[in-house]
Amino acid sequence: MFDGGKGLHTTLNTHSKKFIGILNGIDTDIWDPATDSFIDVQYTSSDLQGKAENKEALRKHLGLSCTDSTKPLVGCVTRLVPQKGVHLIRHAIYRTLELGGQFVLLGSSPVLHIQREFEGIASQFQNHDNARLVLKYDESLSRSIYAASDMLIIPSIFEPCGLTQMIAMRYGTIPIVRKTGGLNDSVFDIDDETIPIQFRNGFTFLSPDEQGLNSALDRALHYFKNSRDSWEQLVQKVMHIDFSWESSASQYEELYEMSVARARAAKRG
Repeated sequence: MFDGGKGLHTTLNTHSKKFIGILNGIDTDIWDPATDSFIDVQYTSSDLQGKAENKEALRKHLGLSCTDSTKPLVGCVTRLVPQKGVHLIRHAIYRTLELGGQFVLLGSSPVLHIQREFEGIASQFQNHDNARLVLKYDESLSRSIYAASDMLIIPSIFEPCGLTQMIAMRYGTIPIVRKTGGLNDSVFDIDDETIPIQFRNGFTFLSPDEQGLNSALDRALHYFKNSRDSWEQLVQKVMHIDFSWESSASQYEELYEMSVARARAAKRG
């Protein structure tokens, strides 16, 4: 609460019991890999071959190496602004390559010096076998990245809720996120023994620095390479998580009914 309190953290903490957070939802009819017309091959959790075919199609489309189908593909779909942890995104590109993976970034920045920095990185990797940066908005390509990637990195400095992690999981792409805001409320580390195992659905880190990111990214890539059966089970599990608006709307209804009941009780008192 201190970092985001803007001087009001003491007051907010004093009244913390009055606050309730409800996650956003996604339109699960629009975001559905079984019917998405933007992706090359539709697929479901019970038939993941289509996801593998989308991975191959994206590699070919972007000119990445297709020689090793088991090479992990890390995606990032984002606005390149300080809030989204651009220094960590930059580091993740190089770290993924060091660990033998591939990296695809789709995004642009309204901040001139950030856009220019990433244009320089994009130029560096324009003919690289394992990395590609596409610095623009492209809905069709974003959906292809969600469908093709094995994992999606979201290293936000702060995040009120976030939809990217929900969309990623809907498409069977495992989120790697910083523990902040709505990311912390929707992604739970597979190695966190304080979380019931049925809720563990990704990889998380806390420190907004390279060491923190490495702690999650390294584990994710190791898990992908060395626990293939468990990884597929994780993919299937996250595709079944309900991030629909129906779920969020029911929580709003419950909160409203609770507020009305509390107000009526106060009047009678």
